[in-house]
Amino acid sequence: MPAKISDMVTDREKKCEFVKSFHASHRQQLADGLTRTLGPDLAEGQDVDHVLGVVDLLVRCQDRSLRTLLTAESTHLNEVGNDNAVRVARDGTTLEVRETMFDMREICRRCLTDAVAEKIGFESRLAQDPVALARQGNRVLGNLQDPTFPLPPSRYPGLPVTAAFVASAIAPGLQSLVALNDAITGERTGFQGTIVAKNEAMKGHDTIYLVTVRILQGLYKLAGLPELAARMELTLPRRSGRPAEDGTPGEPPTPPETAPPETPPDAAPADPPST
Repeated sequence: MPAKISDMVTDREKKCEFVKSFHASHRQQLADGLTRTLGPDLAEGQDVDHVLGVVDLLVRCQDRSLRTLLTAESTHLNEVGNDNAVRVARDGTTLEVRETMFDMREICRRCLTDAVAEKIGFESRLAQDPVALARQGNRVLGNLQDPTFPLPPSRYPGLPVTAAFVASAIAPGLQSLVALNDAITGERTGFQGTIVAKNEAMKGHDTIYLVTVRILQGLYKLAGLPELAARMELTLPRRSGRPAEDGTPGEPPTPPETAPPETPPDAAPADPPST
């Protein structure tokens, strides 16, 4: 399922579009009101279009900052999607490697001895965490590939167990698991980077948005349009804990996004039963 645009971004997009539309709809009304209020003080060659030009510029600026935020959000969501795909692949590879190592451990225990299997590096409890499992597998593979680490002959002549046989069974899946672990480490770095970029874009947009709304609110009051000023007031975020005029509680502050832990903690299941 594709990642969903966060409510924080959606809320900002709706408010920004409202302010833009509201200003366009009431621009002439604001111009007429400001002319009545400021007319006596306008110097020769001056008119309220100079004031409205600044407002128009601020509205365009907040629109641009919104597009920057939406681009940062899109980049972040793409990174989240890529990260999820790699994690799904790693989950499957982890299961395959774990099952292979379990099988090879049991073969070594039965055909050689428990002590030899332990000396090779097979632990009594195989890790479920993919990073820890790769570490276990690399230790086993390193011992098997060490020419100074010979294995004793199999207790069953018809079932020879050599270091090359065990290593060839483990190596392909283990190499894939190591590569996927490395890919997720890289994805996580990119994931964290897109969160930082998104939070910075959100901070920049909030600054220009609040300035635009506050200036519009003040100009509506100056123009003798208190109902329009009140409408602008409703688009402003309330401080945490500060009640609104209608008595509703204030909105909690919006925390910046952070990256999730690299591996969610969960209990490692027991090894699969031997057959």
